[in-house]
Amino acid sequence: MTILKTNLDRYECSKPKMVIISFDSIFELVVINVINTVFNIYGDVDSISKLNKDVKRIFIHYLLEQIYKRMILETNKNVILYINTSFTTKSNELWDYIETEKLKRFILKECKAISNKSPLPIYVEDTEIDLTDESGETKETINKLYSTLRAFKQNVTSLRKLRKYSEDNGLLQFMDNYHHENDYKNNMFYHKYLKGV
Repeated sequence: MTILKTNLDRYECSKPKMVIISFDSIFELVVINVINTVFNIYGDVDSISKLNKDVKRIFIHYLLEQIYKRMILETNKNVILYINTSFTTKSNELWDYIETEKLKRFILKECKAISNKSPLPIYVEDTEIDLTDESGETKETINKLYSTLRAFKQNVTSLRKLRKYSEDNGLLQFMDNYHHENDYKNNMFYHKYLKGV
């Protein structure tokens, strides 16, 4: 097993053959967008610390949007998004406004929901693994990632769960942008990830 870091957030694994996208860069873009949006709505960013219903919806919107934007950029079809707790260890402006543990729990919970509902290969775990390390833990994680990717490829994709999740969180605009009923056949996302829709 050889894992080569080819970009800031991209790892190529030779055996099993797959590309792994890490979550940290996506999270940085989520943070920028959340802070700007909350400030534009409330005039300050104090409400981030409360993590009320509206702020949660803003987070979910940008999580979905940035995950989609990043995954669409990847040309390799054997790709999976790996989300772990490493995003909490990076220096980030957001930690000035909210307790790290509180936000970590919320982000991991929502990323697990997204992984179960969206038509994307995503693996989420509540730990931090260095993918370039050749330890037993890393090999175990690589096997889990590959198993998740294989299971994803064997399933027929449905948008029903994602549509319900989006409706429950007031994200119908997201569905229109990425899964508009009239746009399936022309959409790059459709050709890359959606099977049997």
